[in-house]
Amino acid sequence: MAVAAPAMLYISAGIAAYSAIKQGQAASAAATFNAIEDKQNAAQARADALALSIQTQRENVLRIGSIRAAAGAGGGTGEGSVLDVAADVAAQGELERQWAIYQGENRARGFRNTATLDTMQGKNARDAGIASAAGAALGGFGSAANAQARLRRT
Repeated sequence: MAVAAPAMLYISAGIAAYSAIKQGQAASAAATFNAIEDKQNAAQARADALALSIQTQRENVLRIGSIRAAAGAGGGTGEGSVLDVAADVAAQGELERQWAIYQGENRARGFRNTATLDTMQGKNARDAGIASAAGAALGGFGSAANAQARLRRT
């Protein structure tokens, strides 16, 4: 039984080291998955912003056409205040289109930053698993060697 104690300490140290490595690998894989998903979300945010900006641009064309048609139906010549209104509507529409793109880029930037953070966490988890495994192995092997030395003295 006295000989089994050091052997069990060696086995325990090996299992602890293996578990630490596996835990680090699992955390790294989860972080990598999250980073990939965040990059996909960033691309989707850009695509959504582009679609919204195209829709806004289309609405602007329709508004300006409606203003011109109403001016023409009312006997307007397309001069003076009608042009001022059309120009104001066009400017506001372009501002809305640019705002949609800006908001999409901000969302995409947030997702990219999260992806970078997830990637770094994955690397840190992997490294921490290796370090924890080394510590567990060294500690366990040290305890086993100490137990063997004590057994030899008796």
